[in-house]
Amino acid sequence: MKVDFSNVERGPGVWIFNNSFLKDELFTDKIKRIFAEEIGSDFYMSNPLIWWDNLKFTIKRLSQIYGKEKQKDLNREYYKLQNKIQELSVKSANSIQINSEQFLELKTQLEDIETYKCKGAILRSKSQWALESDRNTAYFLKLEKYRQNKNVISEIKNCDGKIVTETNDLLDVIHDYYKHLFSCVSIDMHSVDELLNNVNVKLMMRM
Repeated sequence: MKVDFSNVERGPGVWIFNNSFLKDELFTDKIKRIFAEEIGSDFYMSNPLIWWDNLKFTIKRLSQIYGKEKQKDLNREYYKLQNKIQELSVKSANSIQINSEQFLELKTQLEDIETYKCKGAILRSKSQWALESDRNTAYFLKLEKYRQNKNVISEIKNCDGKIVTETNDLLDVIHDYYKHLFSCVSIDMHSVDELLNNVNVKLMMRM
């Protein structure tokens, strides 16, 4: 059986906080400022639940924007290091003397970025068995994509028994299902009593 996910629209999925940001002083300073501002909100005392939800949403948006900007800067630095290492490698291959310490330092910086990117891929892929020494970034990126595709609903059967595959139709069927599932309806107490009378198992209170 072959399943084609190429035509399935995919949403943003579940957001996972990158806790490595907590070691980033610039990020933690931004979080502290957000807390200071939000404590002055009217909801802080009048409706703490709404205040808490608003705070979580604000932190989420900050984390997403900060993460994207940091990733762009990281990619620029990564390719910059790659080019420098390539230049030095070409010089060394042509018997041109290079600074060995500088070359090793550049390679160390490149490996640090690869380790950071790999940890992010492991976090998003939710791998339960990742080893600390395993830095196969490409593998975890593929695993992340596989898990995202696996969670996609590509088709569903509606109340008429027909299979729907279009995104809007899928959303309509799911919405209608839960709308009726949790709707307020009258209960047939006769059916409830009839069901309970046929249950032989009883709960005993332990002293």
